[in-house]
Amino acid sequence: NGTALRKPTARRVVGMVAGIVIIALGIALFKQSHLGNDSISALNMRLAELLGISLGTQNLCTNILFFLLEFWFGRKYIGLGTFVNGICIGYIVTAFYDPIHAHFGDAPSLAVQLAWVIAAVLVTALGASLYQTADLGIAPYDYLSLGLRDYTPCPYFGCRIFTDALSALLCWLLGGLVGLGTLICAFCLGPFIQFFDRTFSQKVLQYKPTIEKPRGVKSYAAGVFFIAAVKQKMKMKEIYFQNRLWTAAAMGSHNKPIRQALEEVNFSNLLVENGGYGSMKSK
Repeated sequence: NGTALRKPTARRVVGMVAGIVIIALGIALFKQSHLGNDSISALNMRLAELLGISLGTQNLCTNILFFLLEFWFGRKYIGLGTFVNGICIGYIVTAFYDPIHAHFGDAPSLAVQLAWVIAAVLVTALGASLYQTADLGIAPYDYLSLGLRDYTPCPYFGCRIFTDALSALLCWLLGGLVGLGTLICAFCLGPFIQFFDRTFSQKVLQYKPTIEKPRGVKSYAAGVFFIAAVKQKMKMKEIYFQNRLWTAAAMGSHNKPIRQALEEVNFSNLLVENGGYGSMKSK
C-alpha cells in the first residue's frame, strides 16, 4: 500500500503512537486475566520466561527477525509505525502490567477474569484501530500474514489464521498459556476494530487509509474461471463423442427406418452444436 511513501501528518503520528500505547495496555490487561493472550504475545511471554529475560527484550528480538523478512520481501510496508511498534511495545506492556498486577493481584474468580478479558478486548481493539487507521507502517509480526498473501494464492484471512494458529501452537508446545482469552481475542477483536474504525478513529484522525485489494480474491476468481473453462471443454468433448456414437450406430444398422431415425437425431445434435442450419450450410 506504499505506506512509507505517504507524508505523515502530526495528527496521524500522534494517533499511531497513542494506538501503540493503548494496544500495550490491552495486552497487559489480557495478561492480568490469566486466561490467555493474543497468540504472538503469549508466545513472546513464554519465550521470555524460558530465557529469563524481560518481555520487552524478547519482543524486540522476535521483531528483529520478523523485520528482516519484511525488509527483504515487503519493504513497501515499512514506515515509522513499524519501528515504534517493533521496538517499544514490549517495554510498554511491562510498564503497564507491573503496577496493575501489584495493585489488583491475581483475579479471585472466573467472573473477574472474564471482566479483565472483556476490558482487554475493547482496549486492544481501540488501540489497533488507531494504529491501523494512522497507516504509518505495518508491525513486523503483522507483515507475516501480508507477505504470505502477496506471495501465495491464499487470501489474507487464511494467512492470518495460519500465522496466529502457528504462534498459538508453538506457545502451547513450549508450555505457555493458550486459553479462553486467546479464543475470545481471535474471534472478537476484528469486529470491534471495525466498529472503532467507523465510529472513532477515522473521525479523530480525519483520515481513511486506502485498502489494497487482497491478491487472494483475484486468484480465487481466476480459479473459478479456470474450472468453468474445463467443464465447458469436457461438455464439448462429450457432445462430440456422442455424435460419433450416433453416426456409428446409424451406419451399422441394417434396419432402414432405424438408421434414418438415428441419422435424423444425429443431424439435430449437429444443428444445435453448430448454431443452426445456416451456419452448417456455410461450412
